Amino acid sequence: VVPGVLKGRLALRAGRYRLREGDPKQLVFERADSDAGARTRVLMTGEIVGKNTVLEIVNTIAQNNWSGELRLLGDATRRLVIDHGALRGTSTDVVEERLGEVMVSLGVITREQLARYLLEQGPLRRLGEVAIEYGHIDQEKLFGMLRMQAERIFRHALLVDEGHYAFTLTGSETDAPQTTL
Repeated sequence: VVPGVLKGRLALRAGRYRLREGDPKQLVFERADSDAGARTRVLMTGEIVGKNTVLEIVNTIAQNNWSGELRLLGDATRRLVIDHGALRGTSTDVVEERLGEVMVSLGVITREQLARYLLEQGPLRRLGEVAIEYGHIDQEKLFGMLRMQAERIFRHALLVDEGHYAFTLTGSETDAPQTTL
């Protein structure tokens, strides 16, 4: 990794960390300055080495009916929230997978409308809420767009063929889940 790139990546994760127990050939850190009640337990972590790696990970999670968060890290970061083997939520840092871009690509709003919505959104107003306020979509259409966005993120996640992944249990789900062999 190029030193300047590494420094930038680390700067985005500034804070206090503690070393986790694990493989002596790897260093795994856990954020120490987060909410103590939301301890994260890493169930699986590793390298994505080919086009089927993510599919196999998702299959293992679904087969075992696990709940948690799967993070895929590489050229992009994607997060899949899974509840008892079912996809419940997604997020991404890929611009083309963001809600506004999904809405534009499907012809629901124009690029100009998206630009206006982005100026008006903020911590208290999400993009979908702004679109509803302008009357360009209703709540039912917004939910459909959110579903399509989640499907798009999931499909692209399955296509990731290099990088790293971590599947974690959080909060009250920190007991080791049952595993089907």
